[in-house]
Amino acid sequence: MKNKKEILNVPSLRVEVWSPNLTQSQIDKIKLPFRLPLVLTDEVMNDIRRMSEMDTDEFGNRYGMNYNEAAEYVVYNLNSVVCVLRDEMTGVIEGFTIAIPARDAYQYNDVYSDRTHENNIAYVVSTVIDPKLRGLKLVGKLMQKLEKTLKSKGYRFIDRDARDVDLDGLGSYADKIIKNAGKKVVINQKFDTPLGPQRYIRTRI
Repeated sequence: MKNKKEILNVPSLRVEVWSPNLTQSQIDKIKLPFRLPLVLTDEVMNDIRRMSEMDTDEFGNRYGMNYNEAAEYVVYNLNSVVCVLRDEMTGVIEGFTIAIPARDAYQYNDVYSDRTHENNIAYVVSTVIDPKLRGLKLVGKLMQKLEKTLKSKGYRFIDRDARDVDLDGLGSYADKIIKNAGKKVVINQKFDTPLGPQRYIRTRI
C-alpha cells in the first residue's frame, strides 16, 4: 500500500478558485425578485455533486449539504468564494472550502443571533478533504487561497464553527485552527451541537 506522500505524488494537485462561470443572463436571473432556475454545464454540475457527496460523507445526510444546498452556496449566492483542490489528471475535486458573507449565514438564523455580521466578515460554510489525502496540510493550502481571495474582496475577518473533538491524538480541528492562526484569533468560544463539541472561531485575515 502506498503511503500518503506517494499518493500525493500520483495526481497533480492544484488549488484553484472555483467558479460556475455564469453568463450575464444567468446572473440576471438570480438577481430577479423571483429567482429563476439555471441550466448549468455538466462540468459544473459534476463539481457541485462531488462537493455535496464529500460533505454528506463527512457530516452525514442530516447535516451535510445535499446537491441543492451545495448549489445554493456555490452558484446562487453570487458573493460566495469557493476554493477547491483538484486532481489535474482526473479533473476530480479532492477537497474544497466554501465561504459566504457572514450576514448571509447569521442574519436570518436565530442560532447565530448573538454574532455580529458586518460586511467585512466572511463565514466558512464547510471545508472537506478527501480522507485519502488527509494529514498532508492541504487544508492550510486551501485556506491560504481562500484568505487571499477574500482579502482582495474587502473582507478582514473569517468566522467558522470547527469540531472540537480530538480524533487522532493530535488535537481537534479547532485546536489546529487556533494554533495556526496564533495572534490572528479574535474570538474563540466553545459550544455544544448535535454533531458534538465545537468552537466558534473568528480570525483576522
